[in-house]
Amino acid sequence: MKAVPLRLFAALALVGLGVVVISTLILYNTTISIESEKVSALARSHARLINSVSQFDLRNSDDYPLGGARGATLSQIVNARLEEIGFRKTGEYVIGEKSDENIEFLIPSRIERKAIAPVGLDAVAAEPMRRALLGNAGVMFAPDYRGKLVLAGYEPLPDLNGGFVAKIDVSEIREPFYYSAFLACLGAIVFSGLSCIVFLTITNWRTVSSGTGLTQKAEERQQSVSLLALIGCFTFVGVASAICVIWLLYPQDIETQKSELVSLSRGMASLIDAVAEFDSVNTKDVGDDGVIGATISQVKAAAKYEPGFQKT
Repeated sequence: MKAVPLRLFAALALVGLGVVVISTLILYNTTISIESEKVSALARSHARLINSVSQFDLRNSDDYPLGGARGATLSQIVNARLEEIGFRKTGEYVIGEKSDENIEFLIPSRIERKAIAPVGLDAVAAEPMRRALLGNAGVMFAPDYRGKLVLAGYEPLPDLNGGFVAKIDVSEIREPFYYSAFLACLGAIVFSGLSCIVFLTITNWRTVSSGTGLTQKAEERQQSVSLLALIGCFTFVGVASAICVIWLLYPQDIETQKSELVSLSRGMASLIDAVAEFDSVNTKDVGDDGVIGATISQVKAAAKYEPGFQKT
């Protein structure tokens, strides 16, 4: 058997590596779109519940001894302990307020396990929180309070003069793509080598079986077989490389989805528990439905504004 032709191997490897790069970029952009919608939904769901609670407290907790209605809402946020709930390694919730020329953070950092130092309103850090405090809502890539690039969903808390941010480090989103792309590139090189061996095996077998005296028709058949084998090799390398990328990324994507869904349900449940506990102790004269009805009414008020994310 002839030595594996370097030109064929190089061409197959380029196809395989190109497919890996393109597939990875497509999946990365799709993931960014999905993650953007998820962090937006996380921020929006929690912020709307907090806003509903603050509206309720404005009507019913003016006499709360630790800061009136605003103090009542803040106490429920603190008791929800959202700093203990996050998603993946660096996903966390941040709640802040404007204080003079600084951004003051109301709950500790899940990542650093300590209180977050104030950030100046004109500083580069904490851009998503700054936008939330300006009354804006959305999703963006920006530095967080640590100065690290994050993908963040942000929502205003107007009754508290505050903002809510759900964020995750961009480096964590990108990490599995680097790892998967590296392994898929190795796979593409292996697929290219195997395809070269298969191609040479087919062409050599056809040459030996046909003998030396080939008619024109036999030569044309041999060329057709070689061409089909070549097309098959390129197709195999391209398809196998794409499948390799998807196979490497799919399990991690499933784990990511699970983590974010669990975070959403735990965060909302923790807030609702904190609201129910507060209402059971402090809320009086709330109508015929009693304390339980008061808590349910706040949850319903938050849920009526297009709850959920994506189509389902």
